[in-house]
Amino acid sequence: MAMILGSATKAFVASNVMKMVEQGKLSLDDFAFTHIDPVLQKGWNTSMFDIFGLYANGVTVRHLMFMTSGIMDYEVGTFDSYLLEDDQKFKVHSPIEAL
Repeated sequence: MAMILGSATKAFVASNVMKMVEQGKLSLDDFAFTHIDPVLQKGWNTSMFDIFGLYANGVTVRHLMFMTSGIMDYEVGTFDSYLLEDDQKFKVHSPIEAL
């Protein structure tokens, strides 16, 4: 069964981020790039700065959690049409690809 996750993952991610805050693994006031860039570098050889410009350097985990980062949304039509292409439609995406 194939399904597009979309916003269904927001609550899951938020609860796991808060668990990591409780465990002292991260702070809501950490700059987001310190946690996101290693994943972007490993998977796509890029960074938040490369994708969003200088503005991304000031975004914190708290901004992302409250959706107040000011980072623009991706182009939904383009993203969805990529996922629905024949060769992608039934592909199982790893958690890294889902980022």
